[in-house]
Amino acid sequence: MQDVDFRWRNYKTLNPVGMLIYCDPPYENTTKYSGVPNFSTTDFWDIMREWSVNNDVYISEYNAPVDFESVLDIETKTSIRDSSGNVCNRVEKLFKYKR
Repeated sequence: MQDVDFRWRNYKTLNPVGMLIYCDPPYENTTKYSGVPNFSTTDFWDIMREWSVNNDVYISEYNAPVDFESVLDIETKTSIRDSSGNVCNRVEKLFKYKR
């Protein structure tokens, strides 16, 4: 990948235009890590709607609001086991805003 500029920023401070954006937020209703601040999924999806007006935005999640559509479904197994000791199957999805 040539001419790619990676930066770490708080996404709420950005105003991208004409970009291809991939977001991998903390998945809603999953285990939270200690020491990590709370993450507002409501704020996140609102900003993804705004960004999608002038950008191609793709979001990795298990679920999304109804105004987003899944463009890719990937079946996975987690390393976390359920209460019976079984490996959990999940479907990770890649969502895009329905314009």
